[in-house]
Amino acid sequence: AVAFAEEVRTTLSGTDWANVSPGLRIHVSAGAACGASANVRSVIERADAALYAAKRRGRNRCVVA
Repeated sequence: AVAFAEEVRTTLSGTDWANVSPGLRIHVSAGAACGASANVRSVIERADAALYAAKRRGRNRCVVA
């Protein structure tokens, strides 16, 4: 999941979006977590916390919980 999120992040942030809107830049922040499937709520909460950590650290990055 982290490798996929990183690929999406680098592709979108490295794309020239001038044909859509001059000066447009896209940044992606992602959070990821893993854990036992029986405790899905906990995994989602940790992934959510990792997402907000990515934003606090300057955005356009992936953070793993």
